[in-house]
Amino acid sequence: MTEDRMKTEKICLLWKNTDQTLLMILFRILISLIQVSRAIIKVKKFIELKKLPHLLFHGPPGTGKTSSILAVAKDMFGTGYKNNILELNASDDRGIDVV
Repeated sequence: MTEDRMKTEKICLLWKNTDQTLLMILFRILISLIQVSRAIIKVKKFIELKKLPHLLFHGPPGTGKTSSILAVAKDMFGTGYKNNILELNASDDRGIDVV
C-alpha cells in the first residue's frame, strides 16, 4: 500500500469517528477562511491599481480591522499614510466637524 493511500485512509477514518458538531464548526471555519481570502485578493487588486475606494470595516474587537487598513495604507502611501486615512471608533465624537 502506498504512503498516500495510507494517509487517505487515516483521514477517512478520522472523519468517520469525529463528532458531527466538531465537523460543522470546522466547516464554518473553512468557509470563513475562504471568504477572508477572497477579500484579501480584492484588497490586493486595489493596492496594485493604486485605487482604494472608501471602505467601512466592521466586526468584533480584536479581529484586525485597524491593523488591516493600516497595512494597506502603509503599502499604498508609504510614510505619508497617516494623511490618507481617517479612523473613527464608536466612542469618538463623529459630527461633521470631525470629518
